[in-house]
Amino acid sequence: MMKEFMVFCKNKRIFIILIALISLLAMVLLYKSSESRRNMFVFEENEIQGVKGESINQGVSLSVTAIRNGVSVERDVILKKGLVKESDKAEHILSEEDEMNIEITRLIREMNQTEEDVLVLPNQIGDSMILEWKRSESEMTWLLPIIFPPLLLMFMYRGEKDEVKQKERREAYSILNELPSFNNKLVLLLGSGLVYEECLKRIAITSDDGLGVTSLLPRKLGTIIKEAERTNGDTTKLLNEYARKKKISELKRMTTIIMDNQKKGTDLRSKLALEGELLWEKRKKRAEEQGRIAESKLTLPLGIMMIALLIITAGPALMQM
Repeated sequence: MMKEFMVFCKNKRIFIILIALISLLAMVLLYKSSESRRNMFVFEENEIQGVKGESINQGVSLSVTAIRNGVSVERDVILKKGLVKESDKAEHILSEEDEMNIEITRLIREMNQTEEDVLVLPNQIGDSMILEWKRSESEMTWLLPIIFPPLLLMFMYRGEKDEVKQKERREAYSILNELPSFNNKLVLLLGSGLVYEECLKRIAITSDDGLGVTSLLPRKLGTIIKEAERTNGDTTKLLNEYARKKKISELKRMTTIIMDNQKKGTDLRSKLALEGELLWEKRKKRAEEQGRIAESKLTLPLGIMMIALLIITAGPALMQM
């Protein structure tokens, strides 16, 4: 798993460098923006003690926490010169939290009417309510872009892995559908007197769909034949290894029958004929299963169309009732 991921990263190194540079640029811009917002405030021992007057003209968002008699209230407020909210009067009985919210609203209204160059943020209201001020946004938001490259890389890797798996499934399914026909051609060529190796070469050369496009299994067979000639290897053994790698049990069983014939000298043509009947039966079952799956997929669209048809036909009549 890790080795495959490292190979993927090596192949995508230019893209990774580009994404890293973009993330670094975003971090720098966010950091500068965060520092400019930080300059709006007056700090003492890393705690907000006041807001500069020019910042109040633009509006500053703060979070204030009020504590009184063991009750805590936290809310976001906006300090902006001249900003006045609606009246905080109430005629019903108020809870402790409601009263604290009203007092905070009154305090913010008074602070928004200030003309001072530096607005000092009070630490308490009265003798019993303690106030704690802090910025609404986190000061570490500029670090968020550092998470983006690893996540994007992981999603790309998973997407590529899924695409490879889907391609392998489609390839295996195509080979399974072509295998009965391949087996029949092999049986016919063996019956005509050709030797096994010559039969494979003939199938690899002449198998096409009538439009000059060779199907998948003969193309793979041609590649394996060339590899066997180049390495002086056994074509059937290479085909068996390919079937084991792609987890195609039918092709693996067929190549095992051929390898047994090469070792023991059994009647290959009759065994392949019996295997062909089994392959055609399995192909029919797969086709039936695919038909049932297609029917189930069509159920929802047909249901939606039926509902739409009922609405179109019965809707006007229901509206006139």
